[in-house]
Amino acid sequence: MRIDISERLKPFSHKSGTYFLLPGTTIRTQIFPAFLRFHDLSRSEPQLIAEVPLKVQGPVEKFTVQQDLEHGEIVVWGQTQNGFFRYLISATRGFVIEKSPENTFFLAELPSFEKLILAPTERLSLGSHKKQEWQLMERRCDLAEILPIWFRLGQWTPKVEKTNEGTAFLLNQIHNATHAEKASTLLHTLFLVGMDCGLSPRLEDTTFQGVDIPSINGGSPLQLLREGSECIRDLFLQSEDAQINVLPLLPLAFHAGRMINAQCGSLGIVHFEWSKKVIRRLIFTAGQTTSVQFSFSGKLRQCRVRSSSAGDSVLQLGQLLNVMQGQTYYLDRFEK
Repeated sequence: MRIDISERLKPFSHKSGTYFLLPGTTIRTQIFPAFLRFHDLSRSEPQLIAEVPLKVQGPVEKFTVQQDLEHGEIVVWGQTQNGFFRYLISATRGFVIEKSPENTFFLAELPSFEKLILAPTERLSLGSHKKQEWQLMERRCDLAEILPIWFRLGQWTPKVEKTNEGTAFLLNQIHNATHAEKASTLLHTLFLVGMDCGLSPRLEDTTFQGVDIPSINGGSPLQLLREGSECIRDLFLQSEDAQINVLPLLPLAFHAGRMINAQCGSLGIVHFEWSKKVIRRLIFTAGQTTSVQFSFSGKLRQCRVRSSSAGDSVLQLGQLLNVMQGQTYYLDRFEK
């Protein structure tokens, strides 16, 4: 038994000037066909750190900016009057021209970007396979499309000091939500009031959604991505001490999905999938020899447990499962 997510998260935009965070850093990019702008988001107000002109013979057709959340890069391509170009911006590789007409780019020295975060491993899929074009996603405003991207981008985002000011005040409400639909509604509200197209976070509601927002005296909008990612994770998986709670706050809209490589502290790593709002399969690799209690949403009574060392057995849900470090356990055939 194996659980995979084939979908690759590489949201993009054809609109000139769309904001995209450079994964692994505190830097927001704003890319035009012939101009680059960089802001540092580590403070409450974006700090302009560089503006870089490009020598491009325009107008540019098929202009595309892609935020590659698999490799942690910003990739840009388009068609100039002299031919096709493609380049990328990376915290580790800098500015790399992969394809360009001769003498097209004249680039002043870019600022250095410190990579603060390693590539994330946890992945979430909520069953959406639509085109990841931000202008279309913003129009649809479907959290099944947005949350997997938000979840992964948040893992790419450095931790910052927490604040309850501005739009960040909604994070506490999400953390404290005890009902799945309430948590989902609050995440939707936070997306509307705290995110520009491309999931560029902001503490001020510049779209004037009519939500009462506290005044801003400090903090960083990056908290919306990092802590927001943690809030998204809590909908699908929570772990504490020896207990792993699967799908504790599952909204009705997310009736099917998968999560893989979910870290449960020292207990181990979990992969699982669900459909029709019910857990179907779970794979657990123990990080230590201990006893683990699995908890699942719904009125499930028992399931089958398999492992290479112990064979098949029936686990009465609510009972402790004795696990050995490094051993993988397969749970399926969940019954009410």
